[in-house]
Formats: sequence, structure tokens, C-alpha cells
Amino acid sequence: MNNFTENIISGVIGGLVVYFFQVIREIIKEKKQKIESNKVGNQVSKYLDEKFLLNYEPGGLSIEKIIQDFGEPTEKYKYPYDSDDNEYLVIYKYKFVNAVVLFSTIENNSSIVSITVNSSKNKKHPVLCPYTFDETEKHFGNARITSEIIENERCFEKESYTNWAYSAIQAKFFQREIKHFTFTYFVCDIGIENIDEMKGKVIDQICISTVMEVFPIINFYEMV
Repeated sequence: MNNFTENIISGVIGGLVVYFFQVIREIIKEKKQKIESNKVGNQVSKYLDEKFLLNYEPGGLSIEKIIQDFGEPTEKYKYPYDSDDNEYLVIYKYKFVNAVVLFSTIENNSSIVSITVNSSKNKKHPVLCPYTFDETEKHFGNARITSEIIENERCFEKESYTNWAYSAIQAKFFQREIKHFTFTYFVCDIGIENIDEMKGKVIDQICISTVMEVFPIINFYEMV
């Protein structure tokens, strides 16, 4: 085999190697872009970002911003809020692979009043369930009702339906950055009779609200 032929073969092999690595790089790049495009918290996507509840807070957030980031809601509905003033809450529901989220506004007002989140123990895409925005935060599925939540309780209630029930603790924490919020922790357990029985129970949903009386709950059969 002469040098000319060897050079041609070497060139072909070298070209194929370069092409192979380019293809691999493109596949990796496309896979990374697909993952990023499925991330909620920064843009419209299919799963909720882990730190969603740390980055999105009611009060200083508008429904226009939510629609810009997440797209149109899965469902939108309203129900009476203040019968004396004939006011309604408007609920915007979003369903993701790893979570269900409710945003609420007062009708004809774009400011987000409350955010309710339900998530499961998702290994790929876990969502943080904030307690008091400190180092004790855990992911949904591992987050449980703590003594601190019970000690800061402002209201406890339970509700039973035909096929499911929930108990809820509303708590107020007085760190400066979150003292204007009411945290409502929901546990969908039919056997709870009093607040002490809530301790150690897995938190199924959390609602962070600027108005204590506003804490929409996600129906048990719509939870992930």
C-alpha cells in the first residue's frame, strides 16, 4: 500500500472519528436542552423545580408572571371568598409530573394571594417543602409535621368527605422575611382527631398565603 492510499484511509478514519464525537456531543447537548426545557421555576415546563417555593412567593407575584413562566393553567375556576362584599377567589391550577399547584387571586386583581403545592417523593425531581425557610427544610415525601409547626399553630381544623379526609394546621412564624405569611400544612389522613396526633405525619400539601382565611386545598384524587 503506497503512501497516497494510506493517507486517504487515515483521512477517512480521522474524519469518521471527528464526526462520531460531534454526533455524541450533539446528542448530549440535545438531552441537556430537553432536561432544561422541562424545568419549571424558570420557564414553561413539565416538572416543578426543587426550590419553587423558595423562589416564588405570594404577595409580590402576579398571575401574569405565572402565565409567562408556566403557560396557561390546566384549569381555572372561582368560588365565593367574601359573601358580604360579593368577592370571589380565582384559582389557577397547574399539573406537573411531580406536583400539583394552585395559585389564587382575588377576582379582578392580578396579585397572587396564595400558593398551594402537593408533591410526592419523587427521586428524579423532588420539591422542597419549606418549614421556616431554614436548614430544616426537607423534600415532600420526607417532610413531616414538627413540634415547631405545632408550637406556632394559630388554627387547627379537620374535614371529612365521603371517601377522604384531611387535617390542617395553620402556623405563623415570626422571622422577619416570612412573618407576613400564613403556612397551612395539610395531612390527608382519615384517623386524626386532634392536633397532637398530627406530629410526625407526612405533609401532603402546603399552602403559603398572605391572607389567613385563604388556603385552597387540592382534592385528594388530584394529588400526585
